[in-house]
Amino acid sequence: MKSMKTILLSLTLLLSGISTAQTINDSPVKTAGNSHLTNETSLLQSIRGNWFRADIPNQWEYGIYDSVCIIQNRMFTHKSIRKLGDYIELTVQDKRNAAIETLRFAPQPDGDCLIKFKGSNEQRYTKETNSKPLVTTETDFKEFIRKDTAYLQGYIDRYTHTAGTTLLISNELTREDRPTVVNINPDGSFECKLVLNYPIENLLSLGNHYISFYIEPGQTLSIYVDDEGSYDNIKMMGPSAALSQMYDKLSDLIRYDNDVYTKAKNGFPPDLFKQEIQTASIRLNQIGDSLAQIYAASPKAIHLIKNKLALEKGKILLNFMAYRNIFAERDTANQALKMKAGNNYYDFLKDISLNDESLLADKGYREFVNRFEFMPPLSEVQSDAYEKKFLSRPANKETPNISNRKQDEQTLHKAKEYLTKGDSVISQLSGQDNSFLWQTTLVRRLQYDLKTYNTPSAAKKHINSLNKYLTYPILTAETNRIFDTIFSKKADKTYRLPEGKATEIFRNIIKAHSGKILFIDFWATSCGGCRMGIEATAQLRKDYKNHPEIQFIYITDERSSPRKTYDEYVAKNLEGEVSYRIGENEFEYLRELFKFNGIPHYELIQKDGSVTINPPTAWELEEYVQKHFKKSEEL
Repeated sequence: MKSMKTILLSLTLLLSGISTAQTINDSPVKTAGNSHLTNETSLLQSIRGNWFRADIPNQWEYGIYDSVCIIQNRMFTHKSIRKLGDYIELTVQDKRNAAIETLRFAPQPDGDCLIKFKGSNEQRYTKETNSKPLVTTETDFKEFIRKDTAYLQGYIDRYTHTAGTTLLISNELTREDRPTVVNINPDGSFECKLVLNYPIENLLSLGNHYISFYIEPGQTLSIYVDDEGSYDNIKMMGPSAALSQMYDKLSDLIRYDNDVYTKAKNGFPPDLFKQEIQTASIRLNQIGDSLAQIYAASPKAIHLIKNKLALEKGKILLNFMAYRNIFAERDTANQALKMKAGNNYYDFLKDISLNDESLLADKGYREFVNRFEFMPPLSEVQSDAYEKKFLSRPANKETPNISNRKQDEQTLHKAKEYLTKGDSVISQLSGQDNSFLWQTTLVRRLQYDLKTYNTPSAAKKHINSLNKYLTYPILTAETNRIFDTIFSKKADKTYRLPEGKATEIFRNIIKAHSGKILFIDFWATSCGGCRMGIEATAQLRKDYKNHPEIQFIYITDERSSPRKTYDEYVAKNLEGEVSYRIGENEFEYLRELFKFNGIPHYELIQKDGSVTINPPTAWELEEYVQKHFKKSEEL
């Protein structure tokens, strides 16, 4: 087994991404007064590149490029450059507030540069970096949940792509998506504004490359990427730069190499699978301990590393059981898949602080909480109303003829019952009563639960009952906001799309169907839930084909629905329907416009072009259509 010293050295080199000190100097200047620096191009080349503090290793403060620059975590465009004796003077304009600023550079014989900005003293900078990861002293979280704007910006050197990218931002307290398109300018620069409820780790995707970053509400993070080769040359600037660089390497360091899908499908026993994961976790915990030593000066970094370890282990164990359940439903004759896991399978939950709000920061939390809220022990006590209406295809309308009031009373009773039964299950498995994670799952399902009630007054009773149970003010506030969005008399039932590129893209798609109510289905051939929804509405579409008042429209993109599989699926299941396969970039704009990360996603567009705030899903569509329209044959 490797010694701790060896592990520390290996991790230090991997975290840095650079094996030895190196100098990146596009156009080195040997003396401060070189006479050949006579034009703007040569002047700019002499100072172009990333400059780091000479006295603080790896602290990046200046990035000078062809037409833009990053200066102390702010983006600027070039206005002019000139030679003044031994200095090069660069005049720039702030992209955010249009302020004009001036920098002075004095290139040194050793390749370093003396830089003076605004009223600061002249400081020595270098293009050299070393193998040590950037570590800053940061105290642990004091107020984790706080809403504020944040800015992500940067520059892609040697940029060759044409499309932008999308950050899949979401509020995991409520399961509300807020995807944000990042437009990449022709010069390689990019900026975007984010609205965050708490700190997040996220991914910036550039082609087939993914860069992890970490940002907190109220912060600005700058990223430099070299668009040549393997994307190893990545720099980050801002208050969260050190944690961003840490996260960018953690996905390689802390992960389980286990074919969970195949093992679940083949009926691998849960206890044996858990043993394998336990063994693998010993090695990963050693890596975590070594990382904690490297980042000893940052209690916040150590906290986030521990969260990553806990969530990765929890994800793979919960994913295994989720896949087993799926395959057990498909292969009812497989006796191995009928074997249930005992409660001891879930004792890994005892190693996770379910009251720790900072779990939300990890990008793996989304998958973890989704698997957590639908894990078998909880599913067994799920509300019948919730399961029947939202997790399975509706049955025939031959239901008992009881009043709406009686239905609402039964639904509320089951909801209250689930509060106590569910908490009891989680307490038994984790040893933690009424935890933050458990309460969050109740808020995350609220939009679906409220739809099971026939009247606002009945839904309000559900809210009142839930609020008595919740102990976190942020969750109570979100609960009330969701209710007001759905039921408040002042709440709008529809909204108008904002003017902009995304709306223009969407209007061009639907313009041939003006004057109708449009049911929009965002889908992909690679999405099983999407295909289920499409196939479940086959008869409904047949009954309302060529209807003068309603139109079904299906929208997918080229990447998630490859041409061959798309054509085959449309020929079999959407023949004669209105289906659009658009470019990936256009689809990302629509994702941001309608605020969805995952698919299937549904929208209902009224005849006047307004968008319904609470549209029906594929499973609710039949009830909606039959309520509002006669079948085509009846017209």
